[in-house]
This record gives sequence, C-alpha cells and structure tokens, in this order.
Amino acid sequence: MASLPDLIVPDALVPLAGEASESGRSAFALAVDPAAERSSAASPFAQVDRDEWTGRMVFGRLLGPGRGSIAELVLEIETDEAASGAVPGWTNVEREALWERRWRETLAAAELGIAPRVVDWFGRRDSVPRLAPILHCREAGDLFAALCPRCSGPLGTCRDDSFLAEQGLPSFSGAGERFLYCVSCAANGEPAGVFEIMPTNASRRDNAQRARSAPELYAEFRGLLSGQSALPCIGCEGVPECYPESGEVGAVVSRLTPLSFQDFACIPYERFHFTCTRFARALGGSESCLSLPSEESAEQRDPGRRYLFEADPEGKLALEIFRLKLLLFEQAVEQSARMHREFKRPHLGLSPENVVVAIRRSVGVPLFYSFSTYLVGFGGSVPIELAGSDIDLFKSVDGRNSSEERLGDSTDLSITDVVASESGGYMVEAALPAALVRDRRLGAMDLLRASIRQSRPFPLSLDLVGVCTTAGDASQGRFRSTEVSLDRPSAEYLSELRTPLKAALSLTRSSHVTDDVRALGALLVEILFANAPSGASSAVDAVGELAKELESSADGGDLDQLALQGLRQLESAGTLARRHLVERPEEWGQGAGEIPDAFWIGGLKIALRAMVQAPGFGICRGRDDFDRDRPEGPAERLRVEVSMLAHKIETELLGLVTPKTIIDKALRRVRAELDDGDDE
Repeated sequence: MASLPDLIVPDALVPLAGEASESGRSAFALAVDPAAERSSAASPFAQVDRDEWTGRMVFGRLLGPGRGSIAELVLEIETDEAASGAVPGWTNVEREALWERRWRETLAAAELGIAPRVVDWFGRRDSVPRLAPILHCREAGDLFAALCPRCSGPLGTCRDDSFLAEQGLPSFSGAGERFLYCVSCAANGEPAGVFEIMPTNASRRDNAQRARSAPELYAEFRGLLSGQSALPCIGCEGVPECYPESGEVGAVVSRLTPLSFQDFACIPYERFHFTCTRFARALGGSESCLSLPSEESAEQRDPGRRYLFEADPEGKLALEIFRLKLLLFEQAVEQSARMHREFKRPHLGLSPENVVVAIRRSVGVPLFYSFSTYLVGFGGSVPIELAGSDIDLFKSVDGRNSSEERLGDSTDLSITDVVASESGGYMVEAALPAALVRDRRLGAMDLLRASIRQSRPFPLSLDLVGVCTTAGDASQGRFRSTEVSLDRPSAEYLSELRTPLKAALSLTRSSHVTDDVRALGALLVEILFANAPSGASSAVDAVGELAKELESSADGGDLDQLALQGLRQLESAGTLARRHLVERPEEWGQGAGEIPDAFWIGGLKIALRAMVQAPGFGICRGRDDFDRDRPEGPAERLRVEVSMLAHKIETELLGLVTPKTIIDKALRRVRAELDDGDDE
C-alpha cells in the first residue's frame, strides 16, 4: 500500500478571525472576500483575477505566534479544475512535472527580480511545496485539513494505482483525475472511502466501491461529531443546521468549500496586487480595480494622488494615462528580455494573467508612478530534444504553438548528403521543394518528420526527424535529420542517389522567443483597451487578424502603408477608438480624444509590428529571427521602440526639459537676435 507523499499538513493555518498557533510556528491567514464568503460563489477567497487552467492565486498574510502580521503574501496553487480531469490530455504525472519546472524557474526568476520574491515559508527549496487538502467553512471562517469520516485521520490524494484499479477507477499515473482516500484505513484493511470533487464519468457511478462526491464527504462528517477529532464543527452553534437530527443532508454541503480538494502544489510570493489587465484598468480610471483586499484602515487604503495631472488643468491627463500604460508595457517587455537573456529560453505564457504588478508607495510620488511589474506562470516552455541538432527548440506546455500539420503524402525529397556520426549512426541531409519552403514559410524553428517507404529500385523503410534550415536564397530549404540507424547498403544507396525520393512530410511549429514577442504585441493591445466597455478582446482579435493579413501580403505589398490603412479603418470603426483608453469616456468630454494622432497610431503600430513576422516591417523578420547566444535581441528591439515613443511623449507633450529642448530654445533665440539685427 502506497503511503502519502511528503505533504505539509497545515495545522497552523488559521482564519482571519482566529488566533495563531501557540506552538510558536508561523500561520497563514487567507483573505476572504466578504461579498462571496456567505454567498453561493464558487470561491470565497480574495484572489488575483486569473484565467489560467493550471493554477490560481489567493491573497493572504503570514502571521506570527501572536497573530501579528509578518508579511502579506499571494499563494499560487493548483486548481481543482485540473485535478478533476476537466483539462483533457493531461495526466497527473505530467501536471506534477509542470509544477516542479514552475517551482525551479520561479525561484531562479525571483532571485533575478523577474518574478515576485518567493517567501521561504515552508523551509524547503528542493521541490515544490505540496499542501494537504484544505476545507473552509463560510459560516465560521475556519480552515481545516480534510478528515477521514471513519477514523478522523487526514485524507490525501491516492497515488496507489493498484488500489484505484480495485475500485474500478482511473489510475493516478495514467489519468488526469485525482481521488481522495484515507491511507491509514486502506493500510489497515478497513473500508477506505474514495472521494472526488466532481463526478466526471457517469459509468463509474455503478461500481460497488464508487468514488463519492465532495458534498457526500461533507455530509459524512456527521459521524465525527461525537468523537475526539480536529473537526471544527464540534461545539459550533451551526451544527443543528449543518447536520439535522433527521439525518437529512443539511447546510454543511453549502457552507464548506475547498481551498483545494486535493494535495496541491503551492508557491508563496511576497504580496503583489494586480494582474496586468486589472492594473491597466486602474490606470485608465477604474475605481473598482483599484480596491485591494487588506486589513488596513480606510485612511491607509486611500490611494491619494494618482497622476501628475490629476486636476487636468492643461488637458493632459489622457495623454498621461497613455504614457503610464506604455510604461506598464515597457516594464513587461524589459522583464521578458531579462528572462530570455538569463534563461536562454522563451516563457510561452506571456498572457495578461502572467504579468503582475506590485504597488510600492513612495512619499511625495503619485501612486501610479510607484509600481513594479513581474512575470509569473513559469515552466510553460518544454524543450524538444533533438539528438545531433544544435538548435534549441521548445513547445508550449499546453501545445498551443506546436500542433502537427501534414504537408503531403508524396513530397519530393532530394538527398544531398549522408553524414556518419561518431556513434555509428547517420544524419541525412536533403533539399526541400522551393515552393514548399516559400508557401509554408519554413525555417529553423520548424520540426519536420519524413516517412519514406519504397520497395523498388531499392527497398527502404525510413523515418527521419529533423529541422529545416536555409542556405543562400531563403526559398531553398534544407532538411537535416537527427541521428538515424542505417545499414551500410542503405547508407551507400542514399549517398549515391541522384533522383528525389517520395516522402510523407509532417510539420510541427516549435516555439522560441519570437513567439513571446508576438504575445507581447497582443499584451500591448490588451493594456491600451482594458477600459473598453466589453473588454479588450475585440481589439486584440482585430489587430491579430490585421497581422495575419499583413503577413500574407509580405511578398509584394507595402506593409507600412497597409498597416497604416488597416489601423485607421479599425479606429474609424470604433474598435481601436481612443475613447477606450479610459473608463467612462463620456465624462471626459473630448479629453480622451486629445492624444495626437502620431502617438496613438504610433503605439498601435508598435503592437502590430510585434505581432507581425515579416522582413522590413515586423519587430521579427521571421520565427527564427534571433541569435541563440543573445535570445533577448527581439524583446530588446521591442523595448527600444516603446522607449522611443515614450520619450517623445515626455519631451514634446509633457514639457520636460531635455538637451533637445535646450538646443531648440537656443536656436530660436539666435534666430530672434538675427531678426532684430535685420530690423536695425
């Protein structure tokens, strides 16, 4: 019988209203959203707005023995949605490997200031901390470990595949569902109840030892009321309502909610306050997005002055908001470039949810000039191992950027060389049809699979995997395989072959830092249009479609002119209207429309250029437009573009004194003096 893994049983977890452990250990208090705590909301916990299937983030505080607040934290934890098997194609083993990668990369990024600081709460760094299942009572505010309703011992995720098979349930190692059970009861031969948060396969419900649901577990806690256990329900005034004497199911099924119904990975961060979209909305004037869960007094929570031109005496507030949103984006780009430089790999998860913001108040400085931007959601780029290849290839952990595509079942493949390796294998090199390379825009980021089957004139059964390279003319593609085993006659036949072979080709688009740059372009659109009434999705989609149109016209069109026309059309249609920069633009009069055309279109064009991969227009000329030794190059180019636009705004419209303004003033003075001399 398998034992539970090395879990941290959070016996020192306390609610906001409770007292910390008397043992001297630190405790953690979850921040609860008052509006959701006693409602039917799925989660009563105050959490970061995040639509990320692998994890969610909740606010809380680290407490000392006397319940004094040591630090405010954010916990990134696994979601029960993933643990229920609701995310298809993922096994528990793969998900745990993702969290181990995320933990290692997050620690490294935090050391460099790329991610928020990771708080050493659990005293372990060798592997990601995993906590036992935790339940929360909405009525009393208690947090407690999930207990076995038979023996009151702790429940944990069952990792024993043989035990699960006996119950007719999917295995832990080969499936995505997770099940709770009592390892003590199972080890002692006692009936061990098995529970899951939500039934996902109706056919399993007929099993004699079926998995019971979370509400059924809560109702079975009734059996612990008369004994000695750590169940917080004992002595609670709400027992008659939760566990009616009639034996009917009571209010307990609605009052208990899980922080996590399974063992869960946990990364504790030093407190940050916003996701990128929420902070962008706050910059644009959204009052609701500025409120934070905190125990500070109302006076302490008062943000005070937020902008330099708060009263807007010169009509510059809208322009200042535009500049602040560019600053938010510039910080995100800078952190991305730092990650590329330090890790030599892409993030592949640069969504608005994985860019977070912390407010660090400074005396005498407006609130919105005291923020820092960080990246989270690491571990999403998985290396593609190619023996014999010196090119680093990655795929996103959810497969978004690496789907396989068939190129044809009978494609000409002209063998150009067969190179023997030191280990006794061979690398096969071949020329690809120029039309295939041109039409599919193949490059070094593309993984090709070639299947060759022929019986005459020489029998061959060969499967090759490799990357596409280019030589001379970019349309002349070359294929170089990884090491393959060949007998001597086959190697000699291929070396002497002068006619093309017929091959079935398939293509997998791998990923690297250029995909991060494309994602950053979409992020800029998200930031600029976060205050649009229906959100930024329509603007992001529209600019994305325009980017595709420009890429399809890259061989012959004037992309700069086409881009300008496309952006102006989208602005005229209202999709990219300047009024969406701010909240409630009707209250601004014409203020939100006073951003000069050159700056507004300039900002949109930067986003578009990041999303387009084409020579002469895009930040990246192609998907492989980066130096392996300096992979930060594309993000750095993007950062320079944003910085130049921001500099123009600051110097020419905010009236800042710079060397250029000093020189211009001196030239005007000289011209005035010359004019006066002419008059004399």
